[in-house]
Formats: sequence, C-alpha cells, structure tokens
Amino acid sequence: MRARGERVTVPHMDLTHRVLAPAVVRWDGDRPYSVGFGDVYHGTGGADEAERIFLEPARFDARVAEAESFTVGELGFGMGRNFALAAERFLARSTGTLHYVAFEQAPVRRDDLARAARRSGCAMYRRLLDALPPAISGWHRRRFAGGRVLLSLYFGDVLAGLADLTGRQGSGVDAWFFDGFAPRCNPGMWSEAVCDAAAALSRPGATVTTYSSAGVVKRALRQAGFRVRRVDQRPRKWHALVGVLPGTWSPRIAQRGSVSVVGAGFAGCAAARALAERGFEVSVHDASVAAGASAIPAAVVHPRLLGDGSGAASLRAHAYGFAVHALDGLAGFRRTGALQLPGPDGDPARLERVLPALPPDWIAAGSAPEASGIAGIEAAVEGLHFPHAGLVDGPVLCRALLDHPRIHLEPGPPAGRIAVLASASRITERLPELEVAPLEGQADLFRGPVLQAPVLGDGYAAPAGSARECWVGATYEYRRWEAGRATAANAERFRRLFGRSPAAPVGVFRGTRAVTSDRLPVIGRADADTYVTAGHGSSGTTTAVLAGEWLASLIAGESAPVTREVEALCRAGRFRERQLRRPNPFAREEAGSVSRRTS
Repeated sequence: MRARGERVTVPHMDLTHRVLAPAVVRWDGDRPYSVGFGDVYHGTGGADEAERIFLEPARFDARVAEAESFTVGELGFGMGRNFALAAERFLARSTGTLHYVAFEQAPVRRDDLARAARRSGCAMYRRLLDALPPAISGWHRRRFAGGRVLLSLYFGDVLAGLADLTGRQGSGVDAWFFDGFAPRCNPGMWSEAVCDAAAALSRPGATVTTYSSAGVVKRALRQAGFRVRRVDQRPRKWHALVGVLPGTWSPRIAQRGSVSVVGAGFAGCAAARALAERGFEVSVHDASVAAGASAIPAAVVHPRLLGDGSGAASLRAHAYGFAVHALDGLAGFRRTGALQLPGPDGDPARLERVLPALPPDWIAAGSAPEASGIAGIEAAVEGLHFPHAGLVDGPVLCRALLDHPRIHLEPGPPAGRIAVLASASRITERLPELEVAPLEGQADLFRGPVLQAPVLGDGYAAPAGSARECWVGATYEYRRWEAGRATAANAERFRRLFGRSPAAPVGVFRGTRAVTSDRLPVIGRADADTYVTAGHGSSGTTTAVLAGEWLASLIAGESAPVTREVEALCRAGRFRERQLRRPNPFAREEAGSVSRRTS
C-alpha cells in the first residue's frame, strides 16, 4: 500500500458515494474564516448574534412552545452554531421533537468544530462534536436527547440535497435559516432555484431568516413566494431579512399510535428503539430475545467497505457511521477500534481500493509495526485501522435496545395495525416474494494471545470476556457441513493469524443469518401498513441499526435518512430475481446457540 498519509483518490464525477474535501478554516481570534469562500462563518457575537438574526425574527420560542413537532431547515451548516443554539432552546421550551435538516458543501474538520464548541459553552455543541459524521456525501442522521432532537445533515451540493428531499415524506419545513457565505462569495447558495426549492419544501406560513439583506437575496426570496421585510440590526449591522410564506402557520401535532415489531434480533430491537424514542408504543413479538445470529457473543461493528463509489458503498459507510453513534453508551457495545488485514491471498490491493471510502479520521493505513500495536499481536503485514469500530455482545445489546418504557415484549402474534417485519429469513412466511434465505455459520472460542482490538481479514478474531480467549469465525455453510469441519476451518483462521495452531476450542457459537444473493438488505415499506427490515447477513450490527432509524422515520412521517438511490437499492416489496448462487436447502431456521466446553 502507499505510504502512511498518502491516500488514493477516486474520481467523484457520477459517484453516489465520495469523500468530501474538508473546509480550510483560518481563525482570527474567535472568528472562523473560510479560506475557500473568502468569508467568515460567523462574527464574534456568539449566541446573541444567532438569536437576533435567526431565532427572534422567526418567533422561534413562541412557535416551538405550541408545537409537538417542529422542523428547521438550514442552508450552510458551517460550524453548527445555529443547530446547537436552536436545539437547546427547543429542549427548554417544548416537550416535542425537533427535526433539524441542514445542508453543507464543505464539512469542517473536527479540530475546528472542537475549537468552536469550547468557545461557545453550549452543551449541545459538545454533543454534536461527539457525534460528528464522517465527511462523506449524502444524508447523515444523528439523534440527541433520547431522540427528541433529530439532525439530518446533507453533505454535498445544496441544490442536489434539496432536490433529493423534494417530494419525500416529512419535508414540511416550519422555519428556514439561510446562513451560507455572502452572495458575492457563494452565489450558488442564494440562487432562485435554491429559494424555489426551499419554498416548495415549506409549510404554509413558514419563515426564512438570514443575515444577508443583499438585493439578489430579497429578489430570489420574493420570486419564490416569500413576503420579505428588513429587520433592523443596528448597531451591529444595518439589516437582516425575514420572509414569510403566504398562509397561516399552525402548530403541528404529532400523531403517535402503536406499532408491532415481529422479531427480537438486531433488526427488530433497533427498529423498536427508534420507534419508542419517537413516542410510539411498541410491542415486540418473538419467543425470545436475540435468537439466531443475533445471539452471537462477539460481533464486530465494521463497515465492510466498497471502493467503487456505488450506492451500496454509500449504504455501508453511512450505516457504519450511524451505528457507532447510535450504539455508543448502550450496554453490549464497546468501542475498541478494529484492524483489517489482507485476506488469505495476501493481496493488499483490496485494502488500498477501500482506503478512499472514508476520510482520514475514520480510516488509516498502518505499517506492520503500527498494526501490531493496534491489535496487541505481532502482525507481519500492514493493514487498515478503523478507530471508531467496536464489539457487540448480541444478547446484551438487544436487551439494552429494548430497555425503554414504551417497549413491551409479547410472545403472541402482533395485533397492531402497523407492523414491522424483522423475523430474519422467516419473513418469507409473510412475504414469499422476497428473496431472503437462511445461511448457517459458526464461530469458535479459542484460548490464545491477548487481543486489544478485533482483527478482520479472512473472517475475524475478536477479544472475548476472558483476557486469554478470543472468538474466531465465522463460517458460511451454504450446505450443512459435516461435524467438525467448521471448527477445523476456524482453527485454520487462527493459525494464519497467530502463526500457530490452537488447542481445542473452549466454546462454540452457531447461528443462522438471513441473506440475499446480492448481499443488500431489504428495507422499506411492503404495503400501506407493513414495513420490512431483513437480509442483513453478516452486516447486521451496522445496517440493521440504520434500517431501524429509517423505518421509524417513514412511520413517523419524516424523511428517510438516506439518498433516493440508496433507498431504491433496499426498497422492500420487490422480488429479487437472482437466486442464491449456492442454495442451502438443508439449512434449519433455529435459534443461535452458544455452548461452553471444558478442557
């Protein structure tokens, strides 16, 4: 691979997924200055400045106090100052939910956001810093305050983001904050097309507030249908603007009923938690919690990156970014980082191809000595380090996700009108047109070297509860294997990784995954009242978490947290024409099981 710090670049024309160049920021005391756009992000007035320009003219405090659900749209997310202030004010004045939809072409670096957060003294600013998404194109969803504040952040061209949002659910914006760089520095942000798109996404009586009173801005807003007037900002500056769409604004009252979730594995538990945090009463129907592959005692939250810039590459990278944010702090998830080594062919070219799929603060190439220090074992080859990756204890995490006062575990069949089907490959009993099939696998617990972090390559090795044990797996058994073959395969993985053969395993886990032939999960609406999250396969600890958020958004009437292209890849209700290349007629749909051996 290339030297450390030297990155491969992928042409970004016509790619769904790409890493964005970060903003270059120069600080002048407390004022951050964009080198690329030749303008300041904001002045030195702090929260007072944002209140005078954006919140007060929009009557933000009075309106959110009336509404159970309120949506803000912002053009020019920048340092996140307006989001942090609006979120804190909302939480102080409302018991409802704030959906903050923002657009940013050049995401700022973490160091610059950290500097802004330190100077602000705003608690929500610090939470935003902890949840900062990777600088990759498309939609990013982050949840704060137990789900009461939702941030949908689009990285990329603002007009492309507005177009992706247009016509989708949940696009009724109550208040817009136009906070891009000055029209002379960034004319595309203030175009008639942008203002028209914002107006089309707005509710009657929606407001737009902005610091700019330039003639081109007033004309574009008026052309879009806003009634515009100036707001006196002296002595700080002459004027700002406020615009109001025709019609009477009315507070939105959230309609929350009950939802049934069928299946208590990763997919069902993630969906149940996302729904409960939106105020739904959720009944989860299954014979037990964390059956099948979800009972695995040690799984790695890792993106399994693709380097082709496709929609599938976008899904994997975004699901990973969301999962490590959403799971952080829950029992059953531990952030450890992970090391990815070349597979059995020893070819580092594959790792080189995926290196550009995430920005440098989310993925890094490491030499053999650096890889050894990350994993805690001697590595003979270089690898990739994923600092945000982590370990999952399946049963513990599933129970933690279900630990919410609005979630109730019920053994019987669902009775609610709205149902989320998350029953792995058994989903075909309800929807036979879906191409989802069971695929068995096994991981073995061996005594061996002390691992500091999971190691991935040909399968994986993950630290176990005991310091001198690790889980090694997992097999893909398209047809049932004869006794002992799976353990032998995992022992060979152990030998290749550690340079010696293991003793007999001290524990075994067997489970059944639900897979599709193209390895894409099935996520979305099957009919008016039925939603699906299935076929996550070996990536369930990442894609199932985003899928739960996705379905909860659809049911609550919000926009989906993915682009249209990614949504189309995973849309439920379509028959997958390609059959599994290697059918598995002997697979049994059985609960995952862990057995402990004594030596």
